Amino acid sequence: MSETSNVQPPETKRRWWTRPWPWVGAVIVVLGGAGYMVVGHRHTVSASAASIRWTTVQRGNVVNTVSLTGSLVPAHEATITTTGTLTSVSVQVGDKVKKGQVIAHVDDTDYENQLQQAKAQLAEAEAKLAQSEEVTTTTNGRGQTQTQQPDANAVAEAQANVDAAQASVDQIEDEIAACTLKSPISGTVLQVASVNGGETSNSSSSSASSNSSSNSSVGSGNTVSVIANLGSDEFLVSANVAQADIGQLKKGQSATISLGTGGPVLTGKVDTIGYQPQTENGVTLYPVTIKVNAPDNQDVHLLPGESVSVSVAVQSRENVLMLPTAAVVSQHGQTGVYVQASQNKGAEPSGTMSANEGSGFPGTRIPDGLTFVPVQVGLYGDNTVEIRSGLKQGERVAIVTVASSTGQNQSSMSGGGLGALMGGYGGKFSGRAMEGYGGTSTGFGAYSGGNGGYGTGGGGH
Repeated sequence: MSETSNVQPPETKRRWWTRPWPWVGAVIVVLGGAGYMVVGHRHTVSASAASIRWTTVQRGNVVNTVSLTGSLVPAHEATITTTGTLTSVSVQVGDKVKKGQVIAHVDDTDYENQLQQAKAQLAEAEAKLAQSEEVTTTTNGRGQTQTQQPDANAVAEAQANVDAAQASVDQIEDEIAACTLKSPISGTVLQVASVNGGETSNSSSSSASSNSSSNSSVGSGNTVSVIANLGSDEFLVSANVAQADIGQLKKGQSATISLGTGGPVLTGKVDTIGYQPQTENGVTLYPVTIKVNAPDNQDVHLLPGESVSVSVAVQSRENVLMLPTAAVVSQHGQTGVYVQASQNKGAEPSGTMSANEGSGFPGTRIPDGLTFVPVQVGLYGDNTVEIRSGLKQGERVAIVTVASSTGQNQSSMSGGGLGALMGGYGGKFSGRAMEGYGGTSTGFGAYSGGNGGYGTGGGGH
């Protein structure tokens, strides 16, 4: 009797590399190590990008200014005009003239004719007045003499006619005198007309300006000449200030003036502030004039129309402790500075600060050897700040500069490289087999359940 055997063949031992768990573990280990390298690399780069400059607490003036741009205009300028026909010109551009000096002549022929007629009418009126004032004497037949006094009404009427005729003569003579054009001020000729067949045409220097608020004009009509006092103490700056700054300006505030052509820095004071606005490129501007003080160097010559930059001191603190603005930082909500650790042992030590601490160096390790010292600040100037308490004159303070963008860029590149590397581990687990997928994504392969899941790496096989 044959016997059937129930012995099963020995089970084949499952090899370790066909199992999913060792691979998942390897992925986790690699991920942890690479993540540590990225984070560590970020702090290393940021720390190495920090640089330190040293400054000292000094005593001086802290000034807050408003900046303007404008041009130089003469403080005293005269424009001579006429409606008549120009017959001659006595000056040229660049000539220096005195007050009352003849500049040009205008045709006065018509006025001369009118004057002759007016004088004749005046003579006739004067004769009638004399006649009305005569006392008449008559003798009657009896030989009696009778005297007749002038008629008061007739005399008054005749006198009125004489006065009117004389006024006409005076007016015409004034018109004739006005045909001789004279300079109302002493100065330099900036612009002058030329005579071309009775026509009036203008020639001027390239720097002529007529923007001064103190300009005067003689006559009206065509411009014959522009004359200005070009003395170095006779200039204004004509400028416009933005609406945001106009409230800070006041008459008499000190100003420094830089010439567009270089040379020494001049001084001045705010002279006038206009409140008639104008709009340029959507910005509301107000006119301001600055009175320029005479330069200390007499060889400095100012030119009309020259462009200038002006800084007006709107706030200042004199003889106070001060530091460069860049030296003042904020840490843990406090305003302060960094000093050497040995300089202030009671101060807060340096260390890594998080982004929400407001240190000005988010996620950056402040270089060793520095400590934070709280200070009380006052006026912030253009480049300096007033130190009211917390420091003494002569103390050294660190100005820490961190190129944080460099650290972030390098950290980002490292993270991207990690993603590309780990994308290769993304895979699909199906039963006992695993098919690896290469990829460039920053995702990682994930194991899910008994049948496995799909990694987020999206590369090719």
